[in-house]
Amino acid sequence: MADITRVAGLRHLRGSPTAHIRHLRHGRVVHEGISLSFWFRPLNAVLSEIPVDDRELPLLFHARTADFDGCDFRDEWRGAAGALGCTAFEM
Repeated sequence: MADITRVAGLRHLRGSPTAHIRHLRHGRVVHEGISLSFWFRPLNAVLSEIPVDDRELPLLFHARTADFDGCDFRDEWRGAAGALGCTAFEM
């Protein structure tokens, strides 16, 4: 996760090595890449942070059947995210 610090009306972003960061100003890409560090003005900046490391998230679904029995489904979602979203999916 990126760290943003304030200094006199400006902000400084320091990205982590596990995040792809994209900085847009007036609809144009100004900075883009992994583990960036740059100054920006918060009033005209759009920042996006996309994880590039593997993520594991637990899933839990609870449903009722036609005879009102409870049914639980538990699993773990594992995905490797890339710069344009999820590139690998495994369940």
